[in-house]
Amino acid sequence: MLRAAAQLAALAALARLAPAQDSAACQATCNAACSVANAQQLAERVRDDAEAATSAAALQAVWQNVSHTDTYKRDHGFYVYGYTFAGICVAHGAKPNKVNGSISSVFTHVGAHTVNGTELQAERILLANAGGGWHEYDWPVHLHQADPSTATVTVLKTKRAYIAKITAFDDAEYYVGSGFTDQACTGSGGDAPTGSGAQRSAWSLGVLAAALGLCHWL
Repeated sequence: MLRAAAQLAALAALARLAPAQDSAACQATCNAACSVANAQQLAERVRDDAEAATSAAALQAVWQNVSHTDTYKRDHGFYVYGYTFAGICVAHGAKPNKVNGSISSVFTHVGAHTVNGTELQAERILLANAGGGWHEYDWPVHLHQADPSTATVTVLKTKRAYIAKITAFDDAEYYVGSGFTDQACTGSGGDAPTGSGAQRSAWSLGVLAAALGLCHWL
């Protein structure tokens, strides 16, 4: 447990050092060093802006930007979602129509019938209260077949999300998260030791993580 906690802390520190990526080399559909950086940096940016809000109107403006603008998004699937500690969605970068719904209703609506929203919410709150961190969970992915007459196949894939706590101006508590699918990158979906300076920096992050024994996280 101590080793795992130390590795997670090191991973979080490394993500803060890595430049966030907007290139085709970084996608939320796989686990690359830049995926880690994008997710954590986006969640922490929303946290910082939300905690800087000094009124209900200012806080609502942050939530609106999360849900309806590209302010807190990055290309290729990176976005942020936010919930109250009571499990009510306050912002969602991918599905803004889910705002004001409960976490369980949101999951049911997107077809995640096998995910226990109450349990997942409790895990996220624990992480948030511990200062933030990485949350691993299984998520159903619906694979549409080339033949429309063929039934849709649903598979479970592991996702990782960085969870950050927000204590608002009125002491209300929220958490925000941003993540990616935890599967190997192929082709243009992952980092490479060549290319732009940003790509090379992301690759260096992965190398440093490996040296710290974090290979199974990256």
